[in-house]
Amino acid sequence: MSKIRNINIRGDLFSYAGNVGSGRSSRKSLNSYSGASPPSRFYSFIMAIGLIIAVLFSGFTHVSCDNLPPIVVESEYDVNGFHKQTGIHQDTGTLFNPAGYNKDGYNVNGFDQDGWHQSGGMFDNDGYDVNGFNTNGFDRDGNHANGTGYDDDGYDVNGFDAEGYNASGWNTAGWNKSGINQATNEPYDINGNKENGGKWYDNDGYDFQGYNAAGWNRDGINKTTNKPYDTNGNDINGDYWRDNNGYDYNGLDTNGFDRDGYDANGNDKFGVNKSVQPVDKVDMSSTMCQLKVI
Repeated sequence: MSKIRNINIRGDLFSYAGNVGSGRSSRKSLNSYSGASPPSRFYSFIMAIGLIIAVLFSGFTHVSCDNLPPIVVESEYDVNGFHKQTGIHQDTGTLFNPAGYNKDGYNVNGFDQDGWHQSGGMFDNDGYDVNGFNTNGFDRDGNHANGTGYDDDGYDVNGFDAEGYNASGWNTAGWNKSGINQATNEPYDINGNKENGGKWYDNDGYDFQGYNAAGWNRDGINKTTNKPYDTNGNDINGDYWRDNNGYDYNGLDTNGFDRDGYDANGNDKFGVNKSVQPVDKVDMSSTMCQLKVI
């Protein structure tokens, strides 16, 4: 570093400034002052200030920074190019670097470069891996990893083959290839219908509840009345039904009298209505005694 030595402040400031401006040495100018009397202290102070200003602005001195520690300015971005505050990458202007990973190392689907999901497993929350396939090898569109719509066993994403049957042999409606219903394990559903929707009847013409198309079972009981006659009082053969005592489904015999001996109007076979109080039996012995007295 350059230094100023033996400077005599008595020198002419203006002469010094002129010499500095012309590149000549300042020492000669300062030592050649020939004033008649020494300058006053105030004048000397003013000249000293002027000298300092002249030195600072003239480049007379040189300050070296070679031995000073370097000034370190901390970057707003981390070593991977992500902004420390926003997470924006400096090259893409997005939250992902050119390779497609964010500052935490996960892609837009939440997987890292090794196929691990940020949730901790190899599959995301929907059950798909880094390549977009689930454990059965299907993607979200139902396409299998083998390039078809069916897995290697011939089943689609929903578990049905090309004919519409699953691995257990049932279709979506609950029928197998033999026409057996899954719910009943019979050739009819819970409503007694066949796979095609028609009413099922066995070889004898009886449905799943045991009634034929006319509503009679094998014992001659009608489905509607649960009796051996229909709503018209006819039996399975179409004849007017009567029980073993000759009474029909209304409880009347062939003459129209009920089991108590009254017709529909409440009269018995003698024409006496059942509302009439019965006459007590007459004591004939008492009557005969009364006759004798007379």
